[in-house]
Formats: sequence, structure tokens, C-alpha cells
Amino acid sequence: MGNVYIFNTTLQELTLTINGQATSSKLAAMTFTAENGYKFGTLTVARTEDAKPRKAVFGDENTLAVTRKTGTDNYKVDINPDEHPVEQDMQMVIFYKGMVLSYGGVVLQNNFGTLAASEATALALSAAGSAKSGAQKGGKKGTAKKR
Repeated sequence: MGNVYIFNTTLQELTLTINGQATSSKLAAMTFTAENGYKFGTLTVARTEDAKPRKAVFGDENTLAVTRKTGTDNYKVDINPDEHPVEQDMQMVIFYKGMVLSYGGVVLQNNFGTLAASEATALALSAAGSAKSGAQKGGKKGTAKKR
């Protein structure tokens, strides 16, 4: 099965609730050091063949609650298994008040109101793609249209 690699671009630690269930760990805040630059918080969430899973994994129809100190944002995350088989990995980038779900650099869901990725989103997706190998090696197990 594939995974959804989630990247936190905010300076706040996030709690993710997927399909009513909390992920096994929190999503760390983005950090910056002069030596290494920006480092996104990462979390890996499995995909499943279940159409409407009742656990913290991504199936066909999902709900995602992103909770931070200042509140909670709720998203509906639908992944069409005919277009994106469960074996495929995906990337999700979480911003303040927004999120983008992509596969292979193509934006699938963007709650900012347009399917065209903004320059900031493109940069984040690029960084997420390059960080994916690190997340696969060391990411924590634990994932987009806004409601």
C-alpha cells in the first residue's frame, strides 16, 4: 500500500485527526537553522483500500481536522482509487489556513480556490518532493478540499 507524506510548513506543532481518529503522533512544526535552512515537520500516513475508513488512514472518502493553538481547520479529502491507485504515494503540504494534496508534482486538491499552484505552493511541493526520501526513511507513521 502507498502512503501520504504530510509536511507542516507552519511554525506550530499540529494535531491531525483523520476519519475521527488522532494520528499516533503530532506533526512537528517547521524549523529553521542557519546551517540546514528550513526543515518541514513530517508525518507518514498509510493509504487503504477501505472506501470510508474509520481509522487514521487515507481511503477514498476522508475527513481531516488540523488543530493548532489558534483553532481547527476541517477538510474533506477524497482520493479516487481509479485515478490514483492505493499503491501510489502522495504528498500533502499543510499551510496556515490551507493545504495542498499532490501526486508526482501534480496538484490534486488545493483548498486555496484554484487548481493552479501558486509560487509558494510550487516551492513547497518541490521541497516536499525532495524531503520525501527523508520522510520515507525516518518519518513517523500516523492525512483535501476545505469544508
